[in-house]
Amino acid sequence: MMSSGQAAGFMASLAKKVQVAEGRLTALYAHEFQAEVVKGITNQKPGGTPWEPLAASTLMQRQRKEKVRNPKILIVTGQLRRSVIVRKVGQGYFVGVLRQAQHRDKSGTRSLANIAAVHEFGTHRAGRSKNVIIPRRSFLQQTYDTWVKKKLQELPKDWQKALGL
Repeated sequence: MMSSGQAAGFMASLAKKVQVAEGRLTALYAHEFQAEVVKGITNQKPGGTPWEPLAASTLMQRQRKEKVRNPKILIVTGQLRRSVIVRKVGQGYFVGVLRQAQHRDKSGTRSLANIAAVHEFGTHRAGRSKNVIIPRRSFLQQTYDTWVKKKLQELPKDWQKALGL
């Protein structure tokens, strides 16, 4: 039988182990999620669901501008895909595109966060004339929804491993 002092010491030790494990798991999960987002953009099916194909007019425009017929969505230069980062914020992590991330090309500099938002949510007001429709091509939420379901299944095993049980 433990004395009250031993029990208090055991509980303090256990609390510290849980705190350390939580920090490790949070960091691990943030980086795993970021890798899944990048993989989804690369494979053109975040969360396992393919995006709506590019319009013929978009493919024609790409061929005219870039001299290449690239059918990949969100991957002309790869800047958006590379801008999905993990950043520690307080006790948690931010995974996404930072507001200050910039897209640079011949026509100038634009916010990658704005470009990401247009594709994440879609818009009916794109282009110079503001009448181009860009369908929703979620790469964050779509990946997150699938990834969380998978992680919930693995959570008990991950905690056991993190606590060294």
